[in-house]
Amino acid sequence: MKKLALVAKSLLLMTAVVVASCSNDQAKTSTTNNTATNDSIPSLNIRFVDGDSIAVNYNLAKDLSELQLRAMNKIENAQRSKAQEIQKFGAQIEQKMRSNGY
Repeated sequence: MKKLALVAKSLLLMTAVVVASCSNDQAKTSTTNNTATNDSIPSLNIRFVDGDSIAVNYNLAKDLSELQLRAMNKIENAQRSKAQEIQKFGAQIEQKMRSNGY
């Protein structure tokens, strides 16, 4: 009986020590977190990029702008050719309508 009481008391003492040490660690970390947030005030950090100097001085930017111009020219040429096809088709329909083809 004495052995059981001794084991129970020792377990109770060990759990009390563990709980106390855990609570002390949490208190220390919470105080360090509070001081860290008070010490570090966020500052405004503004940066900018000068697009003109990048376009003039960097070869990749030059290559990309040239590629973009080629693609735009292709699209404009395709648009013109489709517009001409549509106009020709409209003229054919109008010619058929005047000659009573429908």
